[in-house]
Amino acid sequence: MIVAIDAELNYYDQRISEAEQQIIGLQNEPASEARDAQLESLFTELAGNRYTRLDVLRQLANAQARMSELGTAAPSANGIDTAVVVDEALVPTAPLPQQHMQRVLLALGASMLLGIGIALLLEYLDYTVKTPEALEALYQAPVQGVISITSRKYMKKQHGPLVSLTNSRSPTAEAFRALRTGLQVAHLERPLRSLLVTSAGPGEGKTFVAANLAVTLAQSGSRVILVDTDLRKPRLHQVFELTRDIGFTNLVVNQQHALIDGLHKTSIKNLRVMTSGVVPPNPAELLTSQRAAELMQQLADQADIIIYDSPPAATVTDAAILAQRVDGVLQVVWAGQTRITHVLRCKAVLEHVGAKMLGTVLNQVKVADLGYSSYYYYYGYYEEQGDASNGSVWKYLLAGGKPKRKRRSIEMVESSNGGNGSNGSNSSNGSVLVDAAHTEHTSANGVESTHQR
Repeated sequence: MIVAIDAELNYYDQRISEAEQQIIGLQNEPASEARDAQLESLFTELAGNRYTRLDVLRQLANAQARMSELGTAAPSANGIDTAVVVDEALVPTAPLPQQHMQRVLLALGASMLLGIGIALLLEYLDYTVKTPEALEALYQAPVQGVISITSRKYMKKQHGPLVSLTNSRSPTAEAFRALRTGLQVAHLERPLRSLLVTSAGPGEGKTFVAANLAVTLAQSGSRVILVDTDLRKPRLHQVFELTRDIGFTNLVVNQQHALIDGLHKTSIKNLRVMTSGVVPPNPAELLTSQRAAELMQQLADQADIIIYDSPPAATVTDAAILAQRVDGVLQVVWAGQTRITHVLRCKAVLEHVGAKMLGTVLNQVKVADLGYSSYYYYYGYYEEQGDASNGSVWKYLLAGGKPKRKRRSIEMVESSNGGNGSNGSNSSNGSVLVDAAHTEHTSANGVESTHQR
């Protein structure tokens, strides 16, 4: 069968070859109607032979396939080319264009769109507050204080978390002074005698805020007692490096101890600390007792203001118990970490027991989110220029001198305050600038200081 098909294929190959030769010969002859008619007839015959040859090739391929399935070798298949050339391949004369720049721009645009999309998605999924404006709108109460980011590495460098004491000229210490001023101004008619500092969850900085606020109030001349009522995870004894052998719980349980035994003096004038004492197995029951209420009343007679550091209000009931016995409550919120639902949950728990909410303190805020870069840069200038203890920078500026370093920061502050030129007549303007910004008098031990605004 394959032999017959092979012979038929050869026959049509021969017919096609003869027709092509005849066509070539007629194309070389002069044009005439007879020649054109004969060429048309030959082209029709050539096309028919080619289509017929394709059918023969298809028959040959089918026959070879059947022979292959039967396991029989085709005797005449060797040397038979069943491939058909439809169009001849063209050899390129020049390399194809690479378009590297177009591809780079396309990849850059795609990556930018992807990055913007991811940023928007993260912002949409971020269910926290980062700015004082957002927190005030959410909480429906004033933000009493805004504390910038203070890392553990920074606190270790400053010898502990008491930034208001160890680095009183830092922006963080200035923020605590602003918090102190806000609380004092808000209670001019009836001074604030007791304050509870709490948060929605652990690790938001309530102990950090309570300790530095107590230091700042003591530096202003108020008699302050800082009490550690976090009877689950107390930390104030570590902050002030004190023992907690006799503390709040000891005075509640054992009435034989005198109140003075639980009050520890510190290196800061006007500030005393009462540690938590022995951690009890039932903190909530101990705080609910009448003896705990009597002890809090006794403490109120010993100082101008009592600050209580309590456990998280949204986690345990301890803070809700204490909130009923104090004049005001401050809630600390960690910017970018505390979820909105936790903030509102903490507020609802405290308001449910009748607590007087004074507002919030936004802790660990990025300075870039506040737009205070020039303000912090200004304070950084004075911090680098001299020692605050001897007031050399202040005397130099008040005397009409001009700083040699970071002159741009001084010019920036002067321009924002309406400076009157750059000649020697600015000495008076420089005095106003220093007095308005920050005037500090430090005693011999570097603890007491007064600040004018």
